[in-house]
Amino acid sequence: SASSSRAQRQNDGGANPIRVGDVAKSHSDDFTTFEIKSLDNRDRPLEATGDTIGGLWVFVGADSGFEGKTTLYYVSIGLTLEEK
Repeated sequence: SASSSRAQRQNDGGANPIRVGDVAKSHSDDFTTFEIKSLDNRDRPLEATGDTIGGLWVFVGADSGFEGKTTLYYVSIGLTLEEK
């Protein structure tokens, strides 16, 4: 169906971005509390190439199929870069 196809696309990465998980709450499904959740891609490292002076853009985003307001607070975002 169209809705399941759309949901599958939201679970996929893309040409450059990768999906590291979902932000669904693990301990409660109420809409009044927040939950800290950690996500990483240690098992699927991403390779990227910087520009001629070593610059590299990194973005973090979210895609939601939930038909209502979603609030996310990013407490910290960490990167480990290794030269190849």
